[in-house]
Amino acid sequence: MNQDTKNLLKKYYLLAFIAIFINLLSQEIFLIIFLDYLYSSLLFGTLTGFLSKYILDKKYIFFSKSSSYSLTEFLSYFSTAILTTIIFWGFELSFYLIFNDTFMKLLGGFIGLVIDYNLKYYLDDKFTFKNKKT
Repeated sequence: MNQDTKNLLKKYYLLAFIAIFINLLSQEIFLIIFLDYLYSSLLFGTLTGFLSKYILDKKYIFFSKSSSYSLTEFLSYFSTAILTTIIFWGFELSFYLIFNDTFMKLLGGFIGLVIDYNLKYYLDDKFTFKNKKT
């Protein structure tokens, strides 16, 4: 692995952790405002994490040539996110249901998102942003 690839992966993981933070924080803020809406908070956090991750990946990781946010590119990104989101939700909800604890729910979410973003990088590199890097 050359130094450019290592630097890109470091940047990817830094931006992934920012998106994870946005996702999990958004969930908790949602729960503070709208008590006991666990599944709605999960959806809200996923939406905020997804949008922030798409913008960060497009600009800083895959260097997409298109300056606009094309519908085709967005739908491709969304399609790869469906599978990975199932993994993330599975971990977060499993940890919550098993341990019935907010910290454990967040830990499960964090673990799920780490797995999610590792797989997502591969899928986006191969399908969403292929031939779009400069």
